[in-house]
Amino acid sequence: MKFLVEFDLEREKIPIDYRSCFLSVFKTCLSSANDGKYFQEYYEPAKEKPYTWSVVFDKPKFSKDAVNITGKHIKLMVSTSDTKSGFILFSAFSAYCRKKFPLPMDNSMRMTRIAQLKEQNVSSNRILIKMLEPLCVRKHDESTNKDWYYSTKQDEFETEFKRVIKEQLIAAGFAENMSNVDISPVNSRTVIIKFYGINVESSLGDFILEGNKAVLNYLLKSGMGSRKSAGFGCFKLIAEE
Repeated sequence: MKFLVEFDLEREKIPIDYRSCFLSVFKTCLSSANDGKYFQEYYEPAKEKPYTWSVVFDKPKFSKDAVNITGKHIKLMVSTSDTKSGFILFSAFSAYCRKKFPLPMDNSMRMTRIAQLKEQNVSSNRILIKMLEPLCVRKHDESTNKDWYYSTKQDEFETEFKRVIKEQLIAAGFAENMSNVDISPVNSRTVIIKFYGINVESSLGDFILEGNKAVLNYLLKSGMGSRKSAGFGCFKLIAEE
């Protein structure tokens, strides 16, 4: 399931770390819907979430600390491979339509519209994709609680990507022998994203993915990589063989 949520800003500026603002929107909507019945289902500690999302700005200008948005209009696209999660999220957002969300920088935004979108589907084992949000590949050391992030400029990128995706797919219920996905950068670049005060090295651009078509279809709808439910890892299908 895929749907679009539209917002109007009170002022033309939001923080460069805007992903944390939209995570707050998700949490607010789920906390309010059905007396918060589904909040713990998605926001328990270390809970894997079966959805991804992407933010589209109207004529943005990025600075060190903020995004200036000329038209005061923002679109949020939400996608999931899980029908139940799709209906829960759609209902939770719908219940909050026309309400106002506070933002940093003495700002706020109001949800104005929500609509279901047509989904793309994968029908082959080799596809060309474009990242709508940065691809995040994280390695976490539990003993030290430290994180390492890998972008396409690093030699370890493909190995770490395959490890992260395999863990994601097995957690989603795919068999281990189906959970191998190869990635080839076609036209990519490294970007540094501010996320809750830390710099996350990640990748944008076009990539070729090769794997089982059911797996690729799942990744298309649920996002791929680390932090995919926090504004990373959302992509669109460009072409397939």
